Amino acid sequence: MSQPPPPRYTIVEQGRRLIVTDNWMRDKTRRAPPILPPRAGRDLTGPARNIAANRIVRAGDEGGALLRRLALMACIGAEDSGGRPIFSTVSAFDTKGPREFSLGPAGVRRLGGSVLAVLGLIALVVLLAALIGFEIFFLVFVLLIIVGKNIGALATRWIDWIERASVD
Repeated sequence: MSQPPPPRYTIVEQGRRLIVTDNWMRDKTRRAPPILPPRAGRDLTGPARNIAANRIVRAGDEGGALLRRLALMACIGAEDSGGRPIFSTVSAFDTKGPREFSLGPAGVRRLGGSVLAVLGLIALVVLLAALIGFEIFFLVFVLLIIVGKNIGALATRWIDWIERASVD
């Protein structure tokens, strides 16, 4: 009975890296694998599990992870290949829309801060409604009627402000 041939490839783990060697290559000398410098802030086992490990948020930036989460929430979780959130607009509230752009660090801070401010205003209105009564909703309704005529222009200026901050 004949013996099967040796396997073509040998796979060996060295220092948390897999080294693949072709056993059938003509030159049987084994070359040492290149030593690559470790990638700063990245685990070689897979994607970062902590949101603060993303390249956009610096390690010492307090509140950066919260603003990034809020910005990702506004971007519906869309990211480009560099890990930057992608902000998309529609022509219903953006007169220059539809458009799509990636957010840089300043854009993430501005969008996250804007979302945080809107959430704070909503919480304030709910708190005032609980303390004062539902008459506060009449005031909010009147303010929306006054501002509602220019909501498209205001939203476009706000989006332009975020887009200018996102240019690297």
